[in-house]
Amino acid sequence: MIPPDLVFFDIDPEPPRSFDDVIDIAFLLKEKLDELNFISFVKTSGKKGLHIVLPIKKGYNFKQTREFVHQFGKFLAKESAIVVSEFRNSRDPGTIFIDFMQNNRGKTMIAPYSLRAQVHAPVSTPLEWKELKKGLRPEEFNIFNVLKRKNDPGRDYWKVNRRWKWNKMANDKDIKPSHRPIWSGSITIGW
Repeated sequence: MIPPDLVFFDIDPEPPRSFDDVIDIAFLLKEKLDELNFISFVKTSGKKGLHIVLPIKKGYNFKQTREFVHQFGKFLAKESAIVVSEFRNSRDPGTIFIDFMQNNRGKTMIAPYSLRAQVHAPVSTPLEWKELKKGLRPEEFNIFNVLKRKNDPGRDYWKVNRRWKWNKMANDKDIKPSHRPIWSGSITIGW
């Protein structure tokens, strides 16, 4: 089995939440990731949400990456009342779901620059964090204009030093989940 080489945060709103709300949560997530010295990349999903990815070294499995995103989602849910991290709440009106289940063998993520079969022909587009501003709409990046972009914010993805390491305890299968911190740093989340 091929191990994951990234951690994937799929951020999706439920009405009446908007893309502006997704942007707020994306920046909250980025702030916490930055505090932990993680390098993150953002792209539109081409639909209603955002994808944030962290490059990682090989050596982790999907269970670990899925649990990392799940626990991070739980942490964000404590920081913001509109965030939900459990699938059973993913369709609750007025929420934003941090979909951890996408970190699973066999799951797919829309590739950067992929066309979506939607009105306005949106394209899943890598962005620089500074481009992510209130008022931005995913459909602004579409088949008619995305190739005219002068830069490719995703170009540095494979250049990142994949130095991310799990706390040693996270790999110890004999430790009960409630006692296994997923990382050490300015915040620690147990899982």
